[in-house]
Amino acid sequence: GKLAYLPCRPGFVSYNTIECRPCTPGTYTPTGREAACLPCAPGNFQDNFQSTECQLCPKGQYQNNFGQTQCIDCLEGFVAPNVGTSKCRACPKGLYAIQDIHSCVSCPANSVCNNGIAKSNIGFSLVRTDNSSKWFAFKCPPDFCFAGNECAPGRTSLLCGTCRPGFYEVGTMCEPC
Repeated sequence: GKLAYLPCRPGFVSYNTIECRPCTPGTYTPTGREAACLPCAPGNFQDNFQSTECQLCPKGQYQNNFGQTQCIDCLEGFVAPNVGTSKCRACPKGLYAIQDIHSCVSCPANSVCNNGIAKSNIGFSLVRTDNSSKWFAFKCPPDFCFAGNECAPGRTSLLCGTCRPGFYEVGTMCEPC
């Protein structure tokens, strides 16, 4: 009997029984004897040619389709705490997402958390030391901070304490130049 395919190296597939061709990104062959390159499953990706396996999406990213070459960052308010995720998880009410540590944490005092996002109450501003730390709500000088992490018009920066470029300070107000 005639061979239906040419045995190939892992990461390659038989083409027309006469040559071996490399699997394209998003696909793989573990043995090289498969009839076709296999697509990477959801939660996985492969960005190289001639692959013998797929890579798991890292924490904080997901992939919900087959045969993909990259994973997608979770949206704000969502987390992927494990590798190989096909769907990001929404944070429950009263919690917010810290993307860099891939977890939902308790809402800080003097703020409200909905849809995994922390928003300050009026008169407070959310501050954190780095991207992996929790938010803390600090009291702003009077009339500097609005609710929802918004500064008063013309204000910016830590605790809304400075005027934006193109504004100057008049008492507690920032007026356009």
